[in-house]
Amino acid sequence: MKSLLLLSLGFLMIQCGTDQGESIEYTYNILNTSGKNVRLIPYVNGNKELENSITLPNSQTFTKKYTYTPSGAAGFTMTGLFNKTAVGSITHIEVVFDNTKRVIYQECTETNQCFNQPRNIFNPVYNDKEVETYTVTSEDSQNATDCGGNCY
Repeated sequence: MKSLLLLSLGFLMIQCGTDQGESIEYTYNILNTSGKNVRLIPYVNGNKELENSITLPNSQTFTKKYTYTPSGAAGFTMTGLFNKTAVGSITHIEVVFDNTKRVIYQECTETNQCFNQPRNIFNPVYNDKEVETYTVTSEDSQNATDCGGNCY
């Protein structure tokens, strides 16, 4: 009887943990509607990481799913789509169009108010919802800077 009481007490204690909450599923997408083949290249601490770039043919979508499991702060960002080789944070994303034109987006800082830059992939409007899609458009390609040859 004593063993049964101790066992019951043990099960009760296991069930009395703090409520950890529900997990959250995030689905983040980058859609290419630019009319060009696109390569998105992350920079870690300002250094280009070609090996972790994402190549996206026209009319294709790159998708990454992430499951948040408590505890800690929930959320996901567009930069979470990229793998990193080096330790540090992703500070820039270079978008290259058919290896002839490019645009480089910089992370939000006090000196780079990217919330005022609607096309910047670091803009907070593209973060933290459960489903987000960033679209690379033909206007992005038209406004990109010519590389003068090979962009890589």
